Amino acid sequence: MKTYTILLLATALMVGCKPKQETPAVSEDVKAEDVVDAEAAAQMIGFDKEVPDACTLLDSKFIANVFGIDPSVINVKDGSSSQNKKARSCFFKWDTDLPNSGILVQALKNPVEDEFPEWVTYFVRTKKEDGEKSFSEPGVVYRYKDWKAAGDEGAASTEAGKYVWRVGDEMAFMIAFNLTIDPAKQEQAATALAQEVMANL
Repeated sequence: MKTYTILLLATALMVGCKPKQETPAVSEDVKAEDVVDAEAAAQMIGFDKEVPDACTLLDSKFIANVFGIDPSVINVKDGSSSQNKKARSCFFKWDTDLPNSGILVQALKNPVEDEFPEWVTYFVRTKKEDGEKSFSEPGVVYRYKDWKAAGDEGAASTEAGKYVWRVGDEMAFMIAFNLTIDPAKQEQAATALAQEVMANL
């Protein structure tokens, strides 16, 4: 078992988590097939202990209830990158009309606390001020609006399928959708999920 864990870690470090740009809703930091065991990654790669394991922030039963699906069809994959020890990611996926359908949850801590203590606030605020460039469609910029569902400040883009919010200047969170879903229902689901994330911190 120990040898297997070491081999798994070595493979993850060699491959890394490269951008996957099939849809705008999937974070550029996550590639489903490059995932590693969450506990092994945390212990051996040395993620910041103050950043919660994103896979513990939601559970399959809650997600299934939000989307009206059977919890047994949801696969939970840790998508944390060994290259960023200040961020934890988790992909909850199930089969629909899109490949790798589901949601991505991320928890992010300020990676440059000494140089830029306001990074977390900047991360959320610039989404609303500048939007976000599409990774799959050159020239397209997704616009974000103010979003007050969770934390101290949030930003939402139903077009990008992404919702971000912050808690003070210490931590930011994101939920990204890779689903075909009505914008109003997407935002309603994001609100429920974000509030559950906060309850599970």
